[in-house]
Amino acid sequence: MSYVLDACPNCKKETMYHPNPFYLHICEHCKYECTLKDLITAVDKDKIEKEIQKLKRLLENYPHIQNGKLIEKFSITEISLTDKIT
Repeated sequence: MSYVLDACPNCKKETMYHPNPFYLHICEHCKYECTLKDLITAVDKDKIEKEIQKLKRLLENYPHIQNGKLIEKFSITEISLTDKIT
């Protein structure tokens, strides 16, 4: 998933650049003509926030992780060092 997008310098809306030999781009929203270097490179904050929320929900529901720390399946307090293996 890409978090970087191109935007038209005229209308500031997200636009898709289609590669061509002249690097010419025509905005599908406002029909503004520009070149590849004129497009604005932006970061999609909404996609990033959604991904962060999804990861937080995943960590909350995972049974071996609490407060961002991995909990060992058998902690030292659960295993006595004096137990003999039979």
